[in-house]
Amino acid sequence: MRVVFLNIDKKLDTIIEKDVKYVLITDDVNKLKKFENLDIKPIVALYNGSYVVDLEKNNVIIDIPIDEKSNKKIINYANSHNVNTLLKEKNNNIYEMKLLCDNYHRRLIIPYMFKDKIPNVLVTVREKDIYITSKRASLINAIDEIFEYLNVKNSYVDLENIYIKVSNEWYYKDRLNWKGYELYEN
Repeated sequence: MRVVFLNIDKKLDTIIEKDVKYVLITDDVNKLKKFENLDIKPIVALYNGSYVVDLEKNNVIIDIPIDEKSNKKIINYANSHNVNTLLKEKNNNIYEMKLLCDNYHRRLIIPYMFKDKIPNVLVTVREKDIYITSKRASLINAIDEIFEYLNVKNSYVDLENIYIKVSNEWYYKDRLNWKGYELYEN
């Protein structure tokens, strides 16, 4: 079986083949609409691997929301400091928060402060935006669990525009860019 991982936040013009199992990676659920009319039923990895579902079998593979206590702390902070929040949720669980803040100094302080005061979350800064997920969620771990779920042993795995955070630090530095074919063997 050939498995193709597609980061549809980066690339949407892929030719879909019938005999391939697709894994779509995105933080934007609306981008999945492009794939609704196709004959494929992919696995979808959302929000940095916090929520992964097999659409063919309607089976949730990974379900790691941000815990309630952390949600409340972050939302209270945002409300009291003029920081806008965009919640990415499913079934009344919040899987990712995007903090929108125009104050440059506040953007610098938030990751350090949350690291100390809200230790259960992972804070990632991308340009002007701050993304928050559960610290237990990881795209690397999600890909590994998808391999196990699909029982991938000696298959070719196509990783297209997949940028994986290899450091657990809050800042956006160490990125591994995998492109092309990768032989995954057990």
